[in-house]
Amino acid sequence: MQDAGDTGLRNLVEYAQVVRRRWWVILATVVLAAIGAYLLAQRSNPVYRASTEVLLQESTTGSAAGLTQVPVDVPTELRVLGGLAVQQAVKAALPGAAPIASASQSSDTSFIVSVDSPTPKVAATSANAYANAYLNLRRTNGVNDLLAVINQLQTKITSLQHQIASLPPLPAGNSGATSPAAAQLNTLETQLAGFQDQYGSLELQLGDVSAGGVVLRPASVPTRPFAPQPKRTAAEAAAGGLVVGLGLAFLFEFLDDSLRNAEALERQARPLPVLGVIPDLP
Repeated sequence: MQDAGDTGLRNLVEYAQVVRRRWWVILATVVLAAIGAYLLAQRSNPVYRASTEVLLQESTTGSAAGLTQVPVDVPTELRVLGGLAVQQAVKAALPGAAPIASASQSSDTSFIVSVDSPTPKVAATSANAYANAYLNLRRTNGVNDLLAVINQLQTKITSLQHQIASLPPLPAGNSGATSPAAAQLNTLETQLAGFQDQYGSLELQLGDVSAGGVVLRPASVPTRPFAPQPKRTAAEAAAGGLVVGLGLAFLFEFLDDSLRNAEALERQARPLPVLGVIPDLP
């Protein structure tokens, strides 16, 4: 009884023999696939790619209780870049803009947006348009966040002013200065002063809201096409042709019912035994 090692080795030998017998099928498939892919790539229209890199900065958000710095989250910003708001802004600013071909993170605080187009200038202007539209949207969102906080502060200031106005007059003399009503008035006035200071500070910030990022490397007009690349395409097609060629070789071998050795004869004659083999002498 043969062990698994001997069986595996025999199978490998048989596979090698199949490849050796059907080498012409494999070679023909590889050559035809490579030549066909090369010719198709040569006939394809050139496509140019332009890329813009955007560096992000921390954004500010908050409420009437205060502002907080939000760290950069590049995957989230990439979803914003591909969102409807940016697409509509680019379409309005540049009606003939090409779509985004790819957008990927280049570092912890930056990303690259790439655009493909048959026209080099369109590729460059489109890539820059997406970056600018994104930064404008980010700035608009920052302004809206500040306005929301300012509105909340205004509501609190108005409420405190009404509360102070509705307080009863303080009693005259020293007793009035130490009464519960005076303590309440002092608390409300302290809160009001704090909110008013914060309100004034936010109004100053409102006029100086940044986009939360800058164009680190604007797209330039490409001078060489990004695609097609006939040699690369041919190499990839050759690799695929090799796989297909191997499959065809084993398929032809499976369909071939000729008897090449004693094992094949035994399989065909089963359950009858092979009584002898005539050697092929030179």
